[in-house]
Amino acid sequence: LAASDIVFQGPNGPLKTGSELSYRLRFSEDINASTLSTSQVVNVATSGAASLSNISVQELSPGLVEVRATATSTSQSAAIQLGFNTTSATAIRDIAGNAMSTGQVVDQQTYTVDGQAPTLTGVTQAGTMSGVGSRVEYTLQFSEALDPSSVTSADFATSQVAFVEAPQVEGN
Repeated sequence: LAASDIVFQGPNGPLKTGSELSYRLRFSEDINASTLSTSQVVNVATSGAASLSNISVQELSPGLVEVRATATSTSQSAAIQLGFNTTSATAIRDIAGNAMSTGQVVDQQTYTVDGQAPTLTGVTQAGTMSGVGSRVEYTLQFSEALDPSSVTSADFATSQVAFVEAPQVEGN
């Protein structure tokens, strides 16, 4: 198993907390599926690493293994880089019982998991209202880019606002 034999399958697009990740690992020969273990799967990203949970490892066909895991993060940007750790005690073995070389095989690609929802950071009104029924436009600023397909007019509401004139005060 070489790093180039680890292929990210998805999901496509931005990864967020709760995303189920899928990888395929291609071995040079059939392996003994009973020597595969979820404890061999690790995130080797060195800074701002996300957590992996709900890990499953399954041989799909001779020499082809699928790894699934759920990515979790509470930070704005956390890294996932899949690694496969084996020791002499946890070696992956072929059908004849020969152990794969021990050590760590790491995916060549690092993926970013967004663990925080965007927050509203500013509102700017364009122009001024000039009477009943006039149109007012607002620009909203968020802490990060939004997926345009996730925002619709139903996400926004208007309400009636009663304007009250300030009373005039006379005297000293």
